[in-house]
Amino acid sequence: MGVHTTVQKSIDEEFQLASRQSSETRYLHRLHCVKLVQAGCDAASVGEWFDRPTRTVERWVRQYSEQGGSGLIDKPRAGRPRTIDDALIAKLKSDMRKPPAAHGLSGKSWTGVMLRGWLLNQYEAELSLRQSQRLLKRLQSGDAARSDQKPAA
Repeated sequence: MGVHTTVQKSIDEEFQLASRQSSETRYLHRLHCVKLVQAGCDAASVGEWFDRPTRTVERWVRQYSEQGGSGLIDKPRAGRPRTIDDALIAKLKSDMRKPPAAHGLSGKSWTGVMLRGWLLNQYEAELSLRQSQRLLKRLQSGDAARSDQKPAA
């Protein structure tokens, strides 16, 4: 893997994480894409640059032209709100790079029970044992970037 490929991959990963951080960063990302289209770039190119479908970029442009900036703001979502946000996932990933013993816990590897207790004691986030086990599996498989809900388009 060349230096360019490595840098591109880390930039892409950083961008994906940043674009999911908050509704404000998602709004700014959408606004930036609209501005690029208005400046003469085609929606397909903008979508490719930012790893977004062309139709999504076109929808943002249409929403902006019809509703202004308010058309790019996240709308309330149906369903149960997330207990653990992406910022907490990032903290957990950092915590779990070390074995439990490094945090004063007994055991050689993380378990669902251990993760559940750690979340409650360190971050005041309460999950069921089964949710903790699923989260542990996700964190260990490297699929932690996937959120419990679909990312905003």
